Amino acid sequence: MKTLSVLVINLAPLQYPLLNALAQKGYKLYGNHYNSNNYYNGVHFEKINFCDRRNLQSILDFAKSNKIDAVISDQDDASYFAQAYVAEALRLPGSRIAEAQVATNKWLQRERCKEAGILIPKYILCRNLEETRQACEIIGYPVILKPIDNQGSWGVSKVKNAQEIPEAFYDTIANAHSRAILVEEFIEGEEITVDGYVWADSGPKTLAIATKSHLPNRPVAMQMLYPGKLTPEIYNKAARINEEVIRALGFKIGMTHTEYMVTTKGDIYLIESANRGGGVLTSQVIVPNVSGIDLVTRLIDDCLGINSAVKYIEPQKNQVLLKFFELPPGKIRSIEGEEEIRKHPSVLHCQVNVQIGETVHPIVADSMRHVMFILKEQGDIVRTAEELFAKLHVTYE
Repeated sequence: MKTLSVLVINLAPLQYPLLNALAQKGYKLYGNHYNSNNYYNGVHFEKINFCDRRNLQSILDFAKSNKIDAVISDQDDASYFAQAYVAEALRLPGSRIAEAQVATNKWLQRERCKEAGILIPKYILCRNLEETRQACEIIGYPVILKPIDNQGSWGVSKVKNAQEIPEAFYDTIANAHSRAILVEEFIEGEEITVDGYVWADSGPKTLAIATKSHLPNRPVAMQMLYPGKLTPEIYNKAARINEEVIRALGFKIGMTHTEYMVTTKGDIYLIESANRGGGVLTSQVIVPNVSGIDLVTRLIDDCLGINSAVKYIEPQKNQVLLKFFELPPGKIRSIEGEEEIRKHPSVLHCQVNVQIGETVHPIVADSMRHVMFILKEQGDIVRTAEELFAKLHVTYE
């Protein structure tokens, strides 16, 4: 019997649970990664193609030349789009380009959800500074400027008056791959993230909900607490609305990660959605520990066209915390305590994203967060995270 060849797009260390699971199943692994330095090397790859995730022709040529049987990814938008592109071009299982276009375009998402009657912020698509000025006046301050096709809070700004528009516009448009942005109504409330999966036989299901908090005055998420301190009414309402959103967006397979704003009146506004895992091990570690459902195996089976043994069951609501910490600025001389932290029974994952000799800068985007913990505990889990962080000793030159 032939050993199936699987192309994994994006070999970043945060995809190691997926890569390990594929290797353990005995598949021949091929990879595509954006550089030759920081890919996960804990498994064997037959070949690796080093190119940008947006170089679709290079990725497709690599897949064809190696007679790939399946293609998979689970972390970021560019890798997900490349996966859908290769899957459609080679007629392999997986998402299709039409779905990926919606999943990676916030404007298209709002258009779809507006038609479906889903609550969304007021928004206007803009391509230049003058259109942005006009949109801000129409919607009314404060507003949010964001790229229609980027992730990780890159280029997202809150604008409180007309004087702040130019600086915010140029930052936002620089981070917009299509060079188009959204000017959007600012919704006051509590942000939540909702993760789920689309089952082929029963459609989208909500598996985990978290309340979310950010750095002061910066659109960078620093804490996600599952299942979050929500009333049962709001929790169930968010779960139901999330499944309506995923159906409206037309996602047919795979993980979903969606953000909402909950107002004091209990209204729930869609912010954005993705047809992939939430990054930082959300789908690979967090959601399985919250829900009791192995999403990695499910995704592998779906992308290989296998009748999955991972069936939908009513998800659990175990408490899990994703917590980030910001370090003081400066050039690092030493880092100690990381191994001791990893041995704590509550720790599912501990990661320090800075190295000795590196200069620490203030966090302005999700990808710049310095320290990450994932904990599972029934007690005061936030306090445990803070106590563990205190054991991390960083000295500076």
